[in-house]
Amino acid sequence: MGQAEIISALSSNNTELAGMWAPNIYTVEEKAGAKVLCSGKEGGAVVPGALIARGDYAKENPQNVAKFLAVYLRAWKWMNANKPAAIAMMKDFYAKGGVSISEASMKKEFDTRPTFDLGQQLKMMERKNSNSQVDAWFAQISVFMRETGALPTIPQVQDFVTDDYMKLVQADPKLREFANNSK
Repeated sequence: MGQAEIISALSSNNTELAGMWAPNIYTVEEKAGAKVLCSGKEGGAVVPGALIARGDYAKENPQNVAKFLAVYLRAWKWMNANKPAAIAMMKDFYAKGGVSISEASMKKEFDTRPTFDLGQQLKMMERKNSNSQVDAWFAQISVFMRETGALPTIPQVQDFVTDDYMKLVQADPKLREFANNSK
């Protein structure tokens, strides 16, 4: 079932257990009295977000990719430094998509979802001993997806994850300053 169907099933007492993700978990906690039994963090799983560019575009336009990353990193820097304003914006964004959650749930979203600045991203992506922390996370996801039949084979993370564009942000003084600014 999709998340909306799961919310409906839980709300109408037609199911007892569900696998969900934010912001939907907040909706069922508040509206159906559901309780989170285990999160990815408690289960030892990390599900990282990923920014994706088409390979041909990234190779032909590396500076555009770096500029996009700088804007993205600055947005998170600003949101973490201005949580009340960011929460108001997120609440409005969710409402426009038909998702209604409380301010307490929005705060929980910020408190439980780790985000990383440019320096942290570079450190987690550094391949000192052939694999980075990010490589390990995506490798674990790939194994899981292979075991569930979602992937026919386990891809090599180095074939689809690169820190090249983060390094371009770091190397460019203007982009680096922009990415690290919270104003």
